[in-house]
Amino acid sequence: MKFVGYLVVGPNEKRLSEALRDIDWCDTTCVCLNNADEASVALCESLGVKIYHDNREWGKEQWKIKQEFFNRLVNEGIVKAGDWIIAKDADEIFDNLDRAKAEELAKKGGAGYYVYIVNLYNEGYSKEQSFWNVRMWQYQPSWNNTWTKRNLHCGLAPTHIYRWANFAPIILWHYGLKDKEDRDRKVARYKKYDPQNKWMRMNDSYYKFLASDAPVTELDNDLLNRVENFANKTNHKLVKERNMNKEKIHYVRRHWDGSLIPVPEHQLAEHLKRKQGGEKMFEYVGEVEASSGVEAPVEAPVETPIEPVKKKHTTSEDLTKSMTKKEMPKDLKTTAGQLSEEKKEITSTKPSYKKSKKKDQRLY
Repeated sequence: MKFVGYLVVGPNEKRLSEALRDIDWCDTTCVCLNNADEASVALCESLGVKIYHDNREWGKEQWKIKQEFFNRLVNEGIVKAGDWIIAKDADEIFDNLDRAKAEELAKKGGAGYYVYIVNLYNEGYSKEQSFWNVRMWQYQPSWNNTWTKRNLHCGLAPTHIYRWANFAPIILWHYGLKDKEDRDRKVARYKKYDPQNKWMRMNDSYYKFLASDAPVTELDNDLLNRVENFANKTNHKLVKERNMNKEKIHYVRRHWDGSLIPVPEHQLAEHLKRKQGGEKMFEYVGEVEASSGVEAPVEAPVETPIEPVKKKHTTSEDLTKSMTKKEMPKDLKTTAGQLSEEKKEITSTKPSYKKSKKKDQRLY
């Protein structure tokens, strides 16, 4: 069983050393440096990771950078059929994922795994902006290994993985929002590259969160328990080969928010028949071959809600009356240091839990 670390790294990443040492149990770690500074290059060289360079503009070419980086790993034979990819950003540290746990998850099979990303904020974390996202997935040549074609927020795995991945009882600490200076840089970046909120699916709550003084929640021991309970109660999905194969992708527009959504050809007719309150839910926009590299503005299931289903609606009439921008029906939700420091010192920088007497089973 082989694990390959996969990171795209920009300039001046403060926790790059920790992020790389965090997955030193991978058989190979590959880093694509995107306009990186000299210190980051030197660090990667000192740690012996495999280095690639792609200096295209991050905010305009993000999906292409990630897609072509992965393609190179396949073409060079670094990633082969059945290998598992451990994908992460340079400001992310796993809390409870090591080689043994990764092997345990991989042996269960399936397309990949969502882990719970905790957005650290000042001295605590943000409940509202913590979510499930894919960070571990399997490569098979026969699957559709195409990234969603979005300039921003395109994820760290091919689109089909997000549709078929399972949930793992794993926490990933995200340090990128912890310090105000880092949040301010992100605000400036998104104002430059996404001034109309095009790539956040017309939902600007994340951008507003970055620019505001958000409420902070104290970390407690129950967080890991809640994550484990939620992941363990979900059904484990095995791969249906038909769902993962390359096939023509069509794009439909969802009427209620105007989002463009990629739909595999075998699901197109079903989507176009769907109605809500007597009105059609989708209109046909166009098509593109999933492997063609043609750019299209699409909605990717980059993030999944913390609790995917809050309410059940029995009829389309009830659904129409109760649906708000913050609540969508179940079938519409997209699952969208220093060089000398030792590993034990890296581990000690992870957030520490505080005991809580609350037995809140929600993750938010």
